[in-house]
Amino acid sequence: MNQKPTRHIDIKGAFNIRDIGGYPTVQGTETNWQKFIRADCIYRLGEESQLQLINYGARTIIDLRRDEEFNLRKNVFADRADIEFHRVDIAGDDWQDDPISREGMEPRKWIFAIYQRFLDTRAHKFAESLSTLAQPGALPGVYHCEGGQDRTGLISAMLLAIAGVANETIIADYALTAQYRVNYFFSELAPPNVDPAEYTPEVYGARNCPPEAMADTIAYLEAKYGGLEAYVRAAGVGDGQVEALKMELVG
Repeated sequence: MNQKPTRHIDIKGAFNIRDIGGYPTVQGTETNWQKFIRADCIYRLGEESQLQLINYGARTIIDLRRDEEFNLRKNVFADRADIEFHRVDIAGDDWQDDPISREGMEPRKWIFAIYQRFLDTRAHKFAESLSTLAQPGALPGVYHCEGGQDRTGLISAMLLAIAGVANETIIADYALTAQYRVNYFFSELAPPNVDPAEYTPEVYGARNCPPEAMADTIAYLEAKYGGLEAYVRAAGVGDGQVEALKMELVG
């Protein structure tokens, strides 16, 4: 590892690459740096940017995107000999036919509804992702989707819960996406008639990753399973794997 740990990892070609180290736990420890890295669109990084991520320590990369997304935009890390590459389709290819109607619903509610569906119907895929990260020699591991927000955000919440991070900190980590993805909104989408001074990270967050959506998700998992870690175990991650993750997170 040739780079010092930092919350936001600034790499050309992506916007939302973040280390989940340095978060306080309820036990009085902190999560370890350079173990688990959440990310957005790293599938398209140029060679120099790929090496920058590898120099940060990346050994394993898990692409959480759907098959359709992957087939349209191949992952540049898929064929690298110096990376252990995995694909785990968290959402499934039928998610766009979701019966959830967004019309008349505030973002908090429809985003939570989508998360609830993922959690209820794709538990085995969350388990596969976490079990992959728990394998010996897998870390540092990078897991990503398209925006590093929803699928990636749920995996991050589970990891931080396993570490013993308080719910309010898990929610704050989720909401931090807005600070970085708003840059993507303007640099990549270049929307007409939108004033950057008005479309702030707070506005982006309220529309796309409101903290209340993660708060509702945590409350749902607590009510149904007894918490995020309990959900992870119920999904099929074995006790030994959970303990291995915990050791890497805070050991």
